[in-house]
Amino acid sequence: MPATGGNYLYTRDELEHAATHDPYWNAAQNEMVRTGKMQGYMRMYWGKKILEWSATPQEAYATALYLNNKYEIDGRDPKRLLQVLHGASGSTTGPGRSGRSLVWCGT
Repeated sequence: MPATGGNYLYTRDELEHAATHDPYWNAAQNEMVRTGKMQGYMRMYWGKKILEWSATPQEAYATALYLNNKYEIDGRDPKRLLQVLHGASGSTTGPGRSGRSLVWCGT
């Protein structure tokens, strides 16, 4: 749903059902649900948009991890978990478009 300033905030359910305003993100999510796979660049886009559309970075990471583990064939592979963290952190070599970063508190 649109929030103030043209930003969007979506629930986990809306994201899971590819119910966003972004046709490219929706296509990537639907591909993951249907095939269990997502192309690498789209996986990064997918994670960055979840961060942008979530209320907090922690919520974004939890949502991305939930969707990845539920639908990706290799969802619980440690390498893939790092990719989810990397994508949801909003950075490739610097700050993401959202200007927010995720603080990793894992053990």
